[in-house]
Amino acid sequence: MPKFIYPVLFVAYFFFTFGIRSFGFYSLKDSFKRDHFNPLIVFLSLFSLSGFFLSEMIYLGNSFHVESNAMWFAVQSLMGSWLLFSCFLLRFWTNLKSSVLITVVVLLVAFPSTIQFLSIRNDNHYYQINSSAMEVVRYLEKTPPRSVVLHPIVPGGISLSSNLAGRSSVVSYLHTHVTDYIGKPETNLRLMTVELFFAQNDSSYRRSVLNKFNVDYVYSPLKYAAALDKEPELLQVLRNSEYAVYKVKGRSELLQQ
Repeated sequence: MPKFIYPVLFVAYFFFTFGIRSFGFYSLKDSFKRDHFNPLIVFLSLFSLSGFFLSEMIYLGNSFHVESNAMWFAVQSLMGSWLLFSCFLLRFWTNLKSSVLITVVVLLVAFPSTIQFLSIRNDNHYYQINSSAMEVVRYLEKTPPRSVVLHPIVPGGISLSSNLAGRSSVVSYLHTHVTDYIGKPETNLRLMTVELFFAQNDSSYRRSVLNKFNVDYVYSPLKYAAALDKEPELLQVLRNSEYAVYKVKGRSELLQQ
């Protein structure tokens, strides 16, 4: 679009972002009067504006990170602008009738976000973890803290090592920022590597993967156990009705030193 439209769109973007909180900046109108200087209004206004514009002007992250961490300046600005909006409403607090009206306005403004919070809080979507999976988690929790775990990737599924046991995984997708920092090419390479590790019966390839990522433990569903049991580099340390856990020979001893 033409460049001259940018300033107009940015102004619109500003008001859409702050929404009803934009009225709070109206309080600046009377804050610089000689007989009525209000440092609180000035501070809240500068706080809200500076964080918003700073998040638009700088980038905090690396070349792989999609989102800019500067957005957190804007988050704080939006929180501060609620206080500024409250100061704006107090201008109209003159009697009981106006106080009731202001209370209704606050409730109406808070209503959408309250409904959103309650809908998330009472959402019945949970990650199901059974006793077999928890047995694997309990075992991994007792391994050295710097252990690296290799496991199959389940789309949308939870990582027993990273999400629950607090141990590093070669790659894990759910609720992680790691994939943003290593970049999409490296993430795709690791996904393909892990898939091939469990999909094919090539001991030399599996050995190279274990060495490349300094893997200390491997866990997998039992459907892969028949093949992994034959690997000379792996020693089975746990087996239940659904999972098998293997220790990479030699690696865990190095971690203990």
